[in-house]
Amino acid sequence: MSSYDSNITDDNIEFENVIGLVGKFSENATSLSWFQVNNNLIGFSVGIKEAFDIVSKVSVEDFAKSIEIFEKAFSYFNVSKFNVGQQRRKLTNYFISHYASLADLDDNELIQTLSELD
Repeated sequence: MSSYDSNITDDNIEFENVIGLVGKFSENATSLSWFQVNNNLIGFSVGIKEAFDIVSKVSVEDFAKSIEIFEKAFSYFNVSKFNVGQQRRKLTNYFISHYASLADLDDNELIQTLSELD
């Protein structure tokens, strides 16, 4: 199984639950724009299986703020040194699956954490 296989149905999380969560967060323009990037949507969909119970309780506004911090942290990476799409999926997956411990970090702390991933 590749690192991007989600097994959503194996975790009692239905596809419609994930879509509903995307819909909820997409009420915010920042989040909507973020989800319109395919690699963000893929990374979110894979990572959410690990953190659905936590992320589903997050307010629309708080999710948008965390996405803004994630994007600020991501912007510090030198994109010429890696496949941007693949790295975005990987880091988005990691960010969402570890949302409970990462969402409250500032951009500098998040950069440090994300840069330690292989």
